[in-house]
Amino acid sequence: MMSNMLLDLERKSQQLFDEWKYLLLQEKCRLCKRMIHPLIEKMDFDSYRPPARYFIGHKEVVSDVICQFCLPDLSSFQAVLRKHQTVRCAEGMDELAEFLVGSAAVFMEPIQSLIYSLKYSEDVLLAKDLACLMYEAWQLLREEITEFDDIDSLCLVPVPLHKKRLHERGFNQAEAIARHFSQLTSIKLERRVISRIKNTKSQQTLSKSQRASNVAGAFKAVTANVFADKTVILIDDVCTSGATLVNCAQASFAGGAQSVHALTVAFVP
Repeated sequence: MMSNMLLDLERKSQQLFDEWKYLLLQEKCRLCKRMIHPLIEKMDFDSYRPPARYFIGHKEVVSDVICQFCLPDLSSFQAVLRKHQTVRCAEGMDELAEFLVGSAAVFMEPIQSLIYSLKYSEDVLLAKDLACLMYEAWQLLREEITEFDDIDSLCLVPVPLHKKRLHERGFNQAEAIARHFSQLTSIKLERRVISRIKNTKSQQTLSKSQRASNVAGAFKAVTANVFADKTVILIDDVCTSGATLVNCAQASFAGGAQSVHALTVAFVP
């Protein structure tokens, strides 16, 4: 009986916290631009919408910046898995290693605008929603991964920015997404284990071959055994040609990773 009372108290406390949070934040849905409030059924304003709710395993995650009415526009995409190859150094010789990249959606509207808002407008509140959208891709990937025994052998590694780009932007969007994804899945987040040693050009306007050349040798593991016996899951916002992830995977193998795969919010077909 006491446990039921405590659960009821916890639920009411969370509800009260949510009500005050939305009143204080006064955030608009990033898609329809209407104000978000959890008690919309008690309010008679056309401009208000209830927040989106994601169901991640047994968890319910409430959005701060996407409303329930706009959620179908995001969740209608189908997650996909694609295969890529990278070079793996083993016993003094190079071999090709295959790795999987899971993506939540095609890089098109409205996903594209949300990623750009996070990346270029510092709308960091969107990182939680993008991490939630990536969960379906993780479920597909998890079914295919056979190299790990338990969750402790996994680690999330956000694709790093060069220190100059990080200083200019102020944050790493891949790390912001990875931080929330770690909270959702309980997979350990590893930061600063791969460094970007080349300040590469923006990949946006480059051809596929130029992209590969641009990021070649751009990443390096901090030590030769930083990923010993680990399955590394790289995290990034978008996979276009795959060149960035391929080179990041190569650095992960050089750091002792048993296997490497990746998750992104979106991909370019």
